[in-house]
Formats: sequence, structure tokens, C-alpha cells
Amino acid sequence: MPRLRASTCRLPALAGALGTALLGLALVGGCDLPLPRSAVTVSDRRICLEPLENNTPHKGLAGSLDRRLQLAFEADGRMRVTRDPRHCDLILKGEIQQYLLEATRWDKNNIPIGFKLRMAVDLALIDVKTGHLLWATQAGSGPASASDSDRLDSLDPWTLQEEKDYYRVNTQGLPSEDDFAARDELLDAMASRAVQKVFSGF
Repeated sequence: MPRLRASTCRLPALAGALGTALLGLALVGGCDLPLPRSAVTVSDRRICLEPLENNTPHKGLAGSLDRRLQLAFEADGRMRVTRDPRHCDLILKGEIQQYLLEATRWDKNNIPIGFKLRMAVDLALIDVKTGHLLWATQAGSGPASASDSDRLDSLDPWTLQEEKDYYRVNTQGLPSEDDFAARDELLDAMASRAVQKVFSGF
């Protein structure tokens, strides 16, 4: 697998235990992080989903995405999901870095009616047999607030991001959605994309 040279190595900006673990892997390997490409083989049958961490102020977000990830893997059917890292071939761990709600359209009274919901997640896929980091995203290098949201739309292949446009009221023939329905759609899309990336890479 192609690797980045130490001089251009970019460590994923992950906090807590995940960041510490990836830093250790990078140091052991001379700071040569693998490019974010899939290395899943036919012998990889079990994946351990470690509980996601939530670096946003929105409570319950990590648990909701965690459950959807498990359902997405089960629906895909190519890999068995476990929560025990001692009995698996791969470990997927990560953190929700951003969850932003921006108003995009207003009515004649300047009341927001259209919104864009954005989510950025850092994930890392680890090969249990070798202990090698197969790939890691770098959504954590993005913005911390909606004011910097232009960077959130970056085409940087190291990122894992999803967004959802919706309207709280019916306007111009477009169907309305409430905030909870929009959030559920965004979480489902993120879970589906994460499963796809495990198998296809970036």
C-alpha cells in the first residue's frame, strides 16, 4: 500500500484515546500513515465497532450513529459485527467532530425556514492480526463552527462528511421535514457511507 513520507505525514486530529492510539501507531511506523485506501480482504469476517466518542455538545448523537452503523453492517451482510475486540479481524473506532445546523433560507419576515445540517466524523480502521492502522480520516482538521463551514465542504479525501438540506415549512412545492427526521436521514447516510468506505476505501 502506498504510504506518506514522514516529512509529509499528517496525523488525524483525533482527541482522547483514539488520538493517542493512532499517534502510537504512527511513531512505531516512523510516522508513515497509510493512505486512506481499503485493505479489507476476504478473510476479514468480523468487525468490532467500538463506541463512538462525541466531540459536539449534542447529547445522544454518538449512540444514535453507533446503532445505525451496526444496522448498516448487518444490512450489508458481508461482515459480522461484534463489540468484543478480542474476537474480530478489524476494529472500527472514531469520533463525531462536527454537527452543525445552518439557516439557508428565510421567509418574508426574516424567519429561517430552510436549513443545512452537516456532520463530520473521524474514523480509523485497524487490522487486529497485524496491529496496523489500515486508514484514518481527518475530519477533525475542519472547522469548529459554522462560520468556517467552507472548509467543511473540502474535497480532501481524508475526510468523512455528510450534509442534509431541508425545510421546516412547505415552500415552493418542496416537502417539509422536522429537525428530528432530518437528523435521522443524515445519520443513516453517514452510517451507510462509513460501511461503504470500509470495503471500498477512499
